Amino acid sequence: MIDTAVGVVRKQGVRGLYRGLSGSVATSTPSSALFFTAYEAAKQSLKGSVPERLQWSVPMMAAALANVVASGVRVPPEVVKQRMQTGMYTGGFITSAVRLFREEGPRGMYTGYWIQLLRDVPYAALQFVTY
Repeated sequence: MIDTAVGVVRKQGVRGLYRGLSGSVATSTPSSALFFTAYEAAKQSLKGSVPERLQWSVPMMAAALANVVASGVRVPPEVVKQRMQTGMYTGGFITSAVRLFREEGPRGMYTGYWIQLLRDVPYAALQFVTY
């Protein structure tokens, strides 16, 4: 890890260590807010419709549903962030997002949506059922 950091600093300067940070912030903040809003709403909705003996599964189902919703907001900035981090796009986050949209359209903004769901939904479901 140290070798990687040193290599980045040598080639790109200290700023290279922070490439894509604006994308990370743009990804995490709105999607986390949406996730927890959707989670609480789903949990309240499910509580009344799930039998008492299965109430333990409500947080799991609510987390899975919330993740599907939040991923709709999380994926586009994540794609932009990844492109910035790999050096495909240079400049700021907004400039990179506009370039991605112009070059690949809405589909390009959601590259990897289903893969992210396959990764994140089971994780969130297990995390919230054991929390």
